[in-house]
Amino acid sequence: MASGIYVGSKADFEAMNAFMEEHEIHPVIDRVFDFDEAEEAYDFMGNGSFMGKIVIRH
Repeated sequence: MASGIYVGSKADFEAMNAFMEEHEIHPVIDRVFDFDEAEEAYDFMGNGSFMGKIVIRH
């Protein structure tokens, strides 16, 4: 069963992005996959052995 979380409003998101830009804060990216590797990316996410963001590049 899937469950969701509340992450805030659009205004909260924009304020967070402005803060991150102002203070030059960058997310940690664990791995980048090409779009045709999306299934592999989801498998990688499912194993839980990552630290940071998983990116699927289009």
